[in-house]
Amino acid sequence: MAPPSRRTSLNSNAASTRRSSLMQKCHGAGWDDSIAAPGLPQLDPSDSVEGYEELTFESTVVPPPDSIQILGPLRQADCWRHSTNIPGTENLAEKQARTHLKSYVSKHSCYGKAPVKTMIITDMQSFSTFHYQLDSFVEMREVAWVFEAWNSGLPVEERGEGQAPLPWEIEVEPERLFQDEVRVIHVPHTSVLKSCHRCFGVGTNFCNECKGKGWIRCLHCHGDGFTADSEYRERCFYCRASNHGYGRMDCNKCRATGKMGCPQCENSGLIICYIQLTVTWKVNSSEFILERTGLPRKLISEVSGEIVFNEQNSIVGPISDFPEEAMVNASNRLIKKHHRLYADQYIICQRQRIRVVPVALIKYTWKGHDGEFFVYGIEKKVHAPDYPQTCCWGCIII
Repeated sequence: MAPPSRRTSLNSNAASTRRSSLMQKCHGAGWDDSIAAPGLPQLDPSDSVEGYEELTFESTVVPPPDSIQILGPLRQADCWRHSTNIPGTENLAEKQARTHLKSYVSKHSCYGKAPVKTMIITDMQSFSTFHYQLDSFVEMREVAWVFEAWNSGLPVEERGEGQAPLPWEIEVEPERLFQDEVRVIHVPHTSVLKSCHRCFGVGTNFCNECKGKGWIRCLHCHGDGFTADSEYRERCFYCRASNHGYGRMDCNKCRATGKMGCPQCENSGLIICYIQLTVTWKVNSSEFILERTGLPRKLISEVSGEIVFNEQNSIVGPISDFPEEAMVNASNRLIKKHHRLYADQYIICQRQRIRVVPVALIKYTWKGHDGEFFVYGIEKKVHAPDYPQTCCWGCIII
């Protein structure tokens, strides 16, 4: 596979966007949390990498080149299109409707069972609800300078050993299609060893507790060195053994040294800076539900139905041969929406499907109360928002 043509700079593409999250690795061991967060290392002109000249410690999203093929052509087994005839509406018998409602009521301990037995069913209608879903499996690549503590066991590659590849020149593939995944990669030939910007290469910082003195004023004798409540002037028990003299207590935090190990460089005095590539694979989904009965649409998404159209390809086109015009329009609209929303990302694969979910609307009357309930999905779930007896006599409100 021929690599895409080299760009002179990441910022030559106007579609590049920045996120404000800082890609820095800070370590908290041995550092006072009350101190403000450390700044960022200073990047010198000599640290610049070809193709990444304007890159900073802020994450930058890099759009894919116009002609790119990450995975190569999808395997034939990964591309398919199936369609079947739309099934006819399923007519539910009155006895079945009562059975499903009875099962629903039995799962609610406070619901009375009398309406199920004595209600008069006045009307039953069956409908087919259509559920369209579009999934786009996209890849996003972000780059940023990052830094971490350096230790003697960590090799530093020489800049002259090779040229740093651009973000979309690095070959990396997801484990499988339509599975969210994040992978972090060290971009080769971008490392640079620098003195720690927090401790200026020393490896230690002043202790914040004692301000670098190694001692704090004794709280028991208030710095006097003698016991205040004694008849005789006795040396203070708490500070008399101090290494810094009477009236002073050794700082326990820094062990009387006045210094703390630098968490930024882990006491080494050195940090290593390099460019990090973050590759994110994500499934982005959109749906449209054509529902005509008043049943909440979110309930349709939670039950099974019969799949009458199913397609998967690198890029899917709008559905054109479906009898419901609303589904054709939804397919066309959502596909355009995905191409617009994910213009700075690479769409690896798309899939779309249409499900038909059976819905039965049952109307009834009970003791002058007119109501309705729904039986929906292959699972025959029930939705009865205005069930007349939702609090039985056994319930006592205290």
